[in-house]
Amino acid sequence: MIRELIPSKNEDDNSLLLRELPGLYNHPETLKFISFTLKDFKKETFEKYLKHHAENGIKYFAEMRGGKIAGLVMVAENDVSGAELSLLIVNPEFRGEGIGKKLSEYAIGFIEKKGFLAMRVAVYCDNLKMLGMMIAFGFKPFAMEYHKRDDGEDLLWLKKYFRKDN
Repeated sequence: MIRELIPSKNEDDNSLLLRELPGLYNHPETLKFISFTLKDFKKETFEKYLKHHAENGIKYFAEMRGGKIAGLVMVAENDVSGAELSLLIVNPEFRGEGIGKKLSEYAIGFIEKKGFLAMRVAVYCDNLKMLGMMIAFGFKPFAMEYHKRDDGEDLLWLKKYFRKDN
């Protein structure tokens, strides 16, 4: 079951994220897809993220299994800059169960219900699984940042447009 985590208002959610995020972010199969520098994220980084995300319109949605985060999606929403699927991580223990797809569908539906006309996502070009999933969801490339990651990998920006009938 997917539930929203609100670390700025719920100490249990804050503690859960501070406990689980380092292992999720810094896992070798994940780090290269979420880090510009390929360096492990530090505890202080997560504390700063959780403190500032609420004021920047970041929402956390997690699929929970046995008290653990099986998967996490972060969505940014801003009436000026738009909507973005900021992060998608699936715990390696639970990969292959469709959690990434489920969380992505949830995030897309959440943003569409909020009335946004589009949603963007940035994906490293070597993350073929994520690229394929986003394209299957109807996202289309619109920009490329060359050599964005410190190993030279490119970052592809994709956008999904929501049809609004008048």
